[in-house]
Amino acid sequence: MKIIFVVATRLTYEAFTKDAALAKSLAMYDSENIEIVLYPENTHGLPRVYNHAMGNLGAQDDIVIFCHDDIYLLDFYWIDNLIVGLERFDIVGLAGNRTRVKNQPSWLFKDAALKDIDFASLSGMVAHGKSLPPTSLSIYGPPLQEVELLDGVFLACRAGLLAKHQLRFDELFEFDFYDLDFCRTARQKGLRLGTLMTSVMHESAGNFGISAWQKAMANYLLKWGD
Repeated sequence: MKIIFVVATRLTYEAFTKDAALAKSLAMYDSENIEIVLYPENTHGLPRVYNHAMGNLGAQDDIVIFCHDDIYLLDFYWIDNLIVGLERFDIVGLAGNRTRVKNQPSWLFKDAALKDIDFASLSGMVAHGKSLPPTSLSIYGPPLQEVELLDGVFLACRAGLLAKHQLRFDELFEFDFYDLDFCRTARQKGLRLGTLMTSVMHESAGNFGISAWQKAMANYLLKWGD
C-alpha cells in the first residue's frame, strides 16, 4: 500500500522541496511507500490538478491525499491515524461539520456574513502558524466523527473508491468551494465522511469573503440550489 500526496504549489520544484511545510514534514519519512505527485509552478484550479492526478493512480488500496502545500504534519502517528480513519469512513479530513444547512458558505460558517458558527456540530482540530510552537489552536470538536462537510485543506480516501464511484472534483470551481462541492457529491453517492485524530499546523487562514470567493459561492449556489 502506498500513501500518495497530490499537491499543487505555486513554488518551483526546488523551492517546494526546500521551503514548503509539507515537504519538510515528509522529509523525515524515508519510505518508498510515501509518494508526492507534485504540480509545481501551478496556475490551474485545484480540481483540474486533482482530476488529472486521478488518471495516474496505482493500486486500489493505495491512499490518496489531496492537500495543500502549507501544512505541517506534527503527528508521528499520522499514518496509523489515517488508516484508522479510513477503516471507519470512506473519505476523511482534518475538520468538518456534522450538519449542513441551506446556503451554507463553508464547512465552518452557517451564514453568508461569516459570523454564525454552530460549535456543537463541528469536529476536528487544526493548529495555525508559520513556526513552532503554533500561533493558535482551533479546537472545533471531538475527532473521528461522521460529518457532512470537510475542509479541503486535507482530503484522503482509497484510490479504488474514486474509480468505483466515478468521484471527481468539479472543475467549475478553482480554489474555493471545490471541497464543499466534492463532499456533497460524495454524500449524494452514499459515501461516509469523517474527521481524523491527527495533529497538523496550517500556515494559511483562508480567503473567505474576497471577490473570487464570492464568485465561487454564486456558482456553488447556482449548481446546488442551496
